[in-house]
Amino acid sequence: DQNLTDHLNAEIVTGTIETAHEAMDWVTWSFLYRRLTQNPNYYKLAGVTGSHLNDYLSELIENAIEELEEANCVSVEDETNLVPQNLGVIPFHYYIKCATIDEFSRAVNENSKIKDFLGVLAAAAEFENMPIRQGEESLIRGLAASLKYKIESDKFNDPNTKSFVLLQAHFSRTPISTDLSYDQRVILEQSVRLIQ
Repeated sequence: DQNLTDHLNAEIVTGTIETAHEAMDWVTWSFLYRRLTQNPNYYKLAGVTGSHLNDYLSELIENAIEELEEANCVSVEDETNLVPQNLGVIPFHYYIKCATIDEFSRAVNENSKIKDFLGVLAAAAEFENMPIRQGEESLIRGLAASLKYKIESDKFNDPNTKSFVLLQAHFSRTPISTDLSYDQRVILEQSVRLIQ
């Protein structure tokens, strides 16, 4: 259910889902629905009756629609109709998470500086799973000390901080270790897609 919001957005943009009721129908045909019945404890369900499943899925769909509405990806008209917005079409076409486009739209404005752009880019949800290897925290801390834009927090074991440091290292042509170089290449590939 962690990617449900992005999948639901895609279905709304393509016109497959136009109402909250259709979203409920759609999710009952998903693999998630099959997993709910086979492993209810994992999802903390009290049971697998139709009522239990319906309540759980209704809450999931309502929360996903609320997230999409708060991110201005979807608007709800007449209390049931789901209408895609421009900020919902962008993540669909460029395979970007809705949380990322929401962050970009809120944080970037005409007064943004290069540091702000790098910070917003590094904060993208796509980088949340960037691995922090053992001993890498001290490497990132040392690398950050030599870069132009300083880190405002002490979270050098955070994937988004690592992304911010590696983006800066790329633009300043700072030499880095092989492991960090691989991660930097992954970040740069993702970044090109994110800033298109």
